[in-house]
Amino acid sequence: MPGWGWALVWVGLSIAAIGYFAWIAAGLFRSAKGVFRQLEPTLAKVTALSEDVNAKVDYQPSPDNLLDDPGPHIANYARLRKTKTDEAAKRQRRLINKLIDFKPEESEINNA
Repeated sequence: MPGWGWALVWVGLSIAAIGYFAWIAAGLFRSAKGVFRQLEPTLAKVTALSEDVNAKVDYQPSPDNLLDDPGPHIANYARLRKTKTDEAAKRQRRLINKLIDFKPEESEINNA
């Protein structure tokens, strides 16, 4: 084959390769457009969050109660424990009263 034939073959292959790469680039561009369209709401949220993070916060620390009198705290804890114990005793009494009035012949298991 003469030299000009080889030149035509290489020109044709080069044009085909350029066309193929252009087709791949167009597909990637369409995919990137879709990705950026999906990212728009997320980017808006991220910018809002970054503004909130960078905003100056006026933090007022609570007063330290390390040196306070522990008496009121102990009394409050004892009151809460007593309330919890009383509620448990009420539940237990209710259960016992239900078991006293229990009649096995009226059971849902027997009447099913």
